[in-house]
Parts: sequence; C-alpha cells; structure tokens
Amino acid sequence: MATVRALIVGVSDYSQTEHKDLAFCVNDISAVEKAFINGLNVEASNIYTCGKTGAVSRKELASACANLMTISSCDDTVLFYFSGHGAVSRTGHQLELSDTHVKTQEMIAFLESVPAKNKVIFLDCCMAGDFTVNVPAVFNLNSTADEFAGNGYAVIASSGASQISYGHPEKSLSLFTSFLCEVLTSTHFIKEGKKSLFDFKPKVIEDNEEMQKFIEMCFDPKSPMNDRLKQTLLEMMKGGNVNE
Repeated sequence: MATVRALIVGVSDYSQTEHKDLAFCVNDISAVEKAFINGLNVEASNIYTCGKTGAVSRKELASACANLMTISSCDDTVLFYFSGHGAVSRTGHQLELSDTHVKTQEMIAFLESVPAKNKVIFLDCCMAGDFTVNVPAVFNLNSTADEFAGNGYAVIASSGASQISYGHPEKSLSLFTSFLCEVLTSTHFIKEGKKSLFDFKPKVIEDNEEMQKFIEMCFDPKSPMNDRLKQTLLEMMKGGNVNE
C-alpha cells in the first residue's frame, strides 16, 4: 500500500560547534509536522522527527535514514525537511548538525536511492541552492503537474547558492518555513477533497498572497530563467498549461 513518509530534521543546538544556536529550528520542525498532518494528511505515525530536544547528532540522523531506507517501498512518497545552519566548504555545501556536518550532495544522493517513487526535499538553511542534480530533468514548459508525478525527486531550497536564509521578523520560525506551512495548510492552496499528497493538485488564485510570497522565495533572483520558471510554476498550479 502506498504511504507518504516524512523525515523532519531541525537543529537548534550548536553548542559543540563554532556556529550560533538557532532557537527557531525546534519550532520549525513542530510547525512542519502539523502542516504535513493537517495540510497533506500524512499520518503522524509515518513522520519521523530528529531535533525535538534541539540537538541532532550524525548518529541520530544516520539511524533515521537507515530506518527510512528499510521501511520505504516503491509506491511510497518520501518527504525530507531540514532546518538549521548551512555552510559551504572546499568540498561543497553541507548541512550542519550539532556535532558535525553532512554533505548536502550526499544527503540528496541518499534520498534519491530510497526505494520510493517520489521524493520531495525541503532545505531551509543558508546557501541551500548550492547543489547539483546528477541527471538533470527535462523541463517541458507545456506539461502539467500530473506529468511530473512518479518521476524522481524535487528539491525546494530556501535560498540560492549564495544567499542567506533568515528567521521570521515576527514569528519564532524561519521565514521560509513560515511561508511553507501557510501554503501547505491554505484553503486556497488545497482543493476541497484533494488533501492527500497522492492526489495533490493545488490550485492558486490571484489574491493568494501566501503562495505568491512562497514561490518568490523558491527561486534565485540571479537566475536568468527566474521569472519564466516562476510563471510556469504558477500556471501549473492553476491547472493549466503555459503558452509559448
């Protein structure tokens, strides 16, 4: 039976490292849990969370990943969410944990190898867009969202390769996660009767400010295709095609 599974990771405690603590990350993971349950009907028993105490070690993350690999099947959909520090070293971008780091490229490669038909990866950290895709997808501007289902993975990053991610100025959450949760639970975003990720066909209306802000955040303003890709995503979510 097809199941939606989620691995949620939030690192607030960096006392063992040179990085500053991020108090809001522990709140991020709680908010994302609720958004997955209430917005996408993910069963609470299928959500695995690291960081409720604020700290996440490499050993804890490795154990959670091994469990995800073991229990996932080819019909499943896997959601991975990370909130914490991101940094760039000589070997590329890395996700900072409480005691060490994990290379972002290796994390994406692991998730790609999980035996699930779909994987959606949310990275909420600085320089989150600093990664590469081994086999670039062919993006047909005239395709609908339905045609993308069951074809690999998508990475949604809170920042471009050289951008900083920020906390929300008014909430004890990150800015990106705040918008993400608003979008996932928005009555404008999810059609009535279509709240499961398996039949997820979101619809955007012009006055949906949350969606507009969220999509704006997901694209690097330095990209020459930025405006075109944003337009395409909005058209896909309206349920129509993009005219050349």
